[in-house]
Amino acid sequence: MKPKHEEVNYQSFPIHECLINPSWQEIGQARVLLSRKISKGEIVFATFLVDLYCLGVKDVLTPMVTPKIGYESMKLMAYFDGRPLACDPNLAHTIIYGSIEYAQNLGFQPHEDFSGSSSILLPETDITKDTSVRFGQDGRVIYVEGPNDNPEYVIATLNGSVGKGNFDVVSVNDLFNVDE
Repeated sequence: MKPKHEEVNYQSFPIHECLINPSWQEIGQARVLLSRKISKGEIVFATFLVDLYCLGVKDVLTPMVTPKIGYESMKLMAYFDGRPLACDPNLAHTIIYGSIEYAQNLGFQPHEDFSGSSSILLPETDITKDTSVRFGQDGRVIYVEGPNDNPEYVIATLNGSVGKGNFDVVSVNDLFNVDE
């Protein structure tokens, strides 16, 4: 597999499949995989780790071209915790673009590799937004601390954008029920 440079535009190739983790609505974290068929035996794909509760696009695997067999292996690794669900491309794009807008309103930018990955996505103006997608949880910002996050920065940013006490924090200790 070889990563492709961001100047390559894959939007003209047909979508091969669009996948998402089954629990995305319950946990507020979506792993979206979008693939396109670029030739009879090659697939280009990218994955997006999306936080719908606070930070938006947290991580990206930029578009990679691979033989179909390599793609199938990568798909298994991306969804190590269970079978992914096929999803409508409009849903996937709503989650990605909507989370970016939500996070930007809170003071956060998408992962630095996002701009290099937009070449595989449909332009935002070309999607039909899925109005069932909600950001935050019950109208409230929830910051779920991730292993690569800077919690002090996130909390300071949220204090400035939505005000102290107007968001919830779930720490690593909370996630694993560890006593402090």
